[in-house]
Amino acid sequence: MSTETETELRRRWGEDYDRRIGDALDVYETMSDDQRQRVNAGGADDLAALAYLKDPAYTDRKHPKHQQVSEFVQSRFAGLFENDEIIL
Repeated sequence: MSTETETELRRRWGEDYDRRIGDALDVYETMSDDQRQRVNAGGADDLAALAYLKDPAYTDRKHPKHQQVSEFVQSRFAGLFENDEIIL
């Protein structure tokens, strides 16, 4: 992860940085080498999308931010993974 990406994620997540980056890394570890390379070439939004996969705003359809978060994740993954399937 670049210094710029880390700085941006620390700004966004504040005190939740350690937990959120841990969530992103949990998902990252389930990915294929090719998928990991695509994430490595990305930036803060791509890691944030990975972290959201474990966030209630994404996993709970009744969460008030579910639609917004789902659209964000889908938009990031559409460019990164095209039709690849992400398996958790």
